Amino acid sequence: MTRDGRDASMSFHNQANGFTQQVLAAMDAAGLADPAIARAYPAPIKDKAAHFHRWLTEGVAPGDTDGTPQMSFFHTEQTWWDERYRPNVLLAHYNDLKAYLDGEMRRIARFLGIEVAEARWPELVEAAGFHAMRRNGEALMGRYAGLFTHGAQGFFHRGDNARWRGVFADEDLARYDALVASRLSPDCAGWVADGRRGADPG
Repeated sequence: MTRDGRDASMSFHNQANGFTQQVLAAMDAAGLADPAIARAYPAPIKDKAAHFHRWLTEGVAPGDTDGTPQMSFFHTEQTWWDERYRPNVLLAHYNDLKAYLDGEMRRIARFLGIEVAEARWPELVEAAGFHAMRRNGEALMGRYAGLFTHGAQGFFHRGDNARWRGVFADEDLARYDALVASRLSPDCAGWVADGRRGADPG
């Protein structure tokens, strides 16, 4: 599952700033206990532009130069793209799910070998839409809703794209473009930016 990196960073900014203090303390302990990381979880940054700058310029795992507080975005995207033809790998993109939810759900069901009665598809597609998931978030997330200070409503925040426009610094947007060009193959870059419209993962 992928999403344009700028949108992914913006979305994770909301999630990271929504974690409860108990969750942050647990992640601190996990990071300190892991010899490969050996540090507390990077404290969430309130400012969206500053969060994006750190996400672009700092790594959290050995060898990573981006992605904080997660693993390297660019490494993750390229390595999954390289494995896209494995029989047990299916790539999906956030943009495609938003634009073609019915078709993408059918594609995923075929891959998983799940047969669905045709009459049930409208109900399932409606239930998988963002607004329905947000409305039913507490039931869908169960105990995981408790990871966030505002519960499921905090996790299912906006669900839209391009909220970074006018927020991130021009220098960091140029830095993002340079990393896309240097770290992703052209077909992978097209996939990350635009999903199946940018490149067909096969």
